[in-house]
Amino acid sequence: MDTHSWASNFENFINKLDIKTFKYDDFEDHELIGSGAFGK
Repeated sequence: MDTHSWASNFENFINKLDIKTFKYDDFEDHELIGSGAFGK
């Protein structure tokens, strides 16, 4: 996996959402991603 492209695509995905309570800093904890927050 190209991590840089993944990060870029994910950033674009986040920018398209209207997020009010979500904090991007939470994704410093990669377990949050692995737990299935976006995995389902």
